[in-house]
Amino acid sequence: MKLVPSRIALVLAAVAVATVGGGVLAYRILAHARLDAAAAADAWQASWSIEPLVAELDLATRIVIATGIAVLLLVVIAAFAVRRHLRERELRDREHARVVELQNQLLAMVGHDLRTPLSAIAGSAALLARAPDLPSNRVNLAQRIVSSAGRMSRLVRDLLDFTRVRTEGHLPVSPEPVNLGALCRRVVQEVQAARPGTTLDLEVEGDVTGEWDPARLEQVVSNLLTNACHHGAAGRPVQVSVTGLDDAVRIAVHNEGPPIPEDVLPHMFDPFWRGDGGADRAGLGLGLHIVRSLVEAHGGTIEVTSGAGGTTFSVVLPAPVAPPPRRSDPPGEALAH
Repeated sequence: MKLVPSRIALVLAAVAVATVGGGVLAYRILAHARLDAAAAADAWQASWSIEPLVAELDLATRIVIATGIAVLLLVVIAAFAVRRHLRERELRDREHARVVELQNQLLAMVGHDLRTPLSAIAGSAALLARAPDLPSNRVNLAQRIVSSAGRMSRLVRDLLDFTRVRTEGHLPVSPEPVNLGALCRRVVQEVQAARPGTTLDLEVEGDVTGEWDPARLEQVVSNLLTNACHHGAAGRPVQVSVTGLDDAVRIAVHNEGPPIPEDVLPHMFDPFWRGDGGADRAGLGLGLHIVRSLVEAHGGTIEVTSGAGGTTFSVVLPAPVAPPPRRSDPPGEALAH
């Protein structure tokens, strides 16, 4: 069967009518469009008009056909609109990805370029502070330089870690046998030395050994302690507990002070969050975000609770179960072999 323009119009009308549910009517319309090849050729030469066929249809049929055609046109228009929207969205996503990549490259370059001069400043200031003939007032200045350089180094480290999380999706860790009690005691002593006016209490209970990345966990504990010292009530101690569980170890850092608002708690681990009670205003707002990334890199979890008694950060790290000791053969069995 050869379709001429008038029959094509009827076929389209039938499709439109079928779309809106007029199956029987669509069949009747298609019946009008049936022509053999000779009749189709004659119709092509005679006229493109479909008026004779339309005249045979009653008013209700014409209304349904017109409605079906309108629906079909609306579907076509909507399809073009959706296609245009998807194309614009793809362009926006591509531009956003390019901007994020440039930001990550900039952060990485700034971090690497700042690390070398900061190390030189800190090393030189440390040597200057230990000079035997340096006046006491200048020793204090040298110590302030060392402290400031150390704080800037931590900011650079956080920037580099944040860039790695955004580009690679995680932070690498190198597990090895670690005693979390000794590790936390070492970090507590370092923070205590940097903050002489703050009291830090450490309590270790149970088996707290396992395989983790010691450098990364030192970073976790140091960030949590620094955050607790900064937001804790003046003159009140910061309590640190390390507890061995059945198949995990929990590290809890608690400080007294006003509770964190409930609307702030969900954003505590967001990057660059510097809301009231949410992040250290003296830093970049990356400390807790890096802490969560490091804990998750170890397969652990972290949560924060806050109330009238203060705020507690709890870290739970899975402790790999050590394989059972190999049983040695009894002397009799050994001789039997």
